[in-house]
Amino acid sequence: MAGLSLRRILDEQGFHIDKGRGYSMLPMLRPDTDTYVVEALRGAARPMDVVLYELPSGKNVLHRVIETREDEYIILGDNCTALEHVPRDWVLGRLTAFYRGEKRVELTDLRYRLYVRLWCRPWRMRVSVIRVRGGVMRRLRALKRRLFPGKAGQTP
Repeated sequence: MAGLSLRRILDEQGFHIDKGRGYSMLPMLRPDTDTYVVEALRGAARPMDVVLYELPSGKNVLHRVIETREDEYIILGDNCTALEHVPRDWVLGRLTAFYRGEKRVELTDLRYRLYVRLWCRPWRMRVSVIRVRGGVMRRLRALKRRLFPGKAGQTP
């Protein structure tokens, strides 16, 4: 399948299976560990759907729809703080399942539905939590550098 575009693969096969590569969908998808299943998008995506879209650069991104508009989706990764405005025609497919290690997780699974309800739907609160956590971690690293000069990268 080398050389085939993801859009073409989805058009011909109807689905695509791949490993997550970044940290933007944590804690749901762990990079280089968990696998996701995407089916070609039929119709419009809905809020809280996880969609795969292609940037003009050719890079593929898997993020969650926060809001739908007439000509675009407002999208946010589960571990991100910046909203993205994605034209509808960039969206290639929708997540239908994923594998946590060897275990298949369906989107109807109770744990997944609770995750969406408690972590994803209150996205404004989630963004605030991620920003506060990031600020605290930056301050702790700065304090560690001041307390242990010359030991960068080493754990005490």
